[in-house]
Amino acid sequence: LSAAGYNVEKLLMIDSNYKKASIDFDETYVNKEIQFWTMETEFTQEFFKTDLSYYQHLIRAYSAYMAPLVNTGKVDCPIFHLRSTSDQGTVIDFGWATATSDVYEEINGFGPHEQMFFPAFAAENNRILYKFLGT
Repeated sequence: LSAAGYNVEKLLMIDSNYKKASIDFDETYVNKEIQFWTMETEFTQEFFKTDLSYYQHLIRAYSAYMAPLVNTGKVDCPIFHLRSTSDQGTVIDFGWATATSDVYEEINGFGPHEQMFFPAFAAENNRILYKFLGT
């Protein structure tokens, strides 16, 4: 956004890693992701009742986008990183500190990575997002 002339005041990364290299998402991996994200649970049955094939397409598109992605360069704004409960209490270098010439700060979020915006944790994480956007 900065390169396109937009003023970026701050950046929030949601439980993600700075990618230093591309990843080979083969068909087996993508199919496992589709199986995981569309498994038969009460939540997924409600969530995917509209069109399961559409969500399968989104997972394939996301995998195709992420596979070759490599993060490079630095931004001139603070980076905040919302961490899932899966990683809290551990020292992990997510790589985002090196991606800014400004401040890097980690924020503890709610829920494991895969469920941060599922109903059980969405309200708490949304409160963090609203606070972040308001400051």
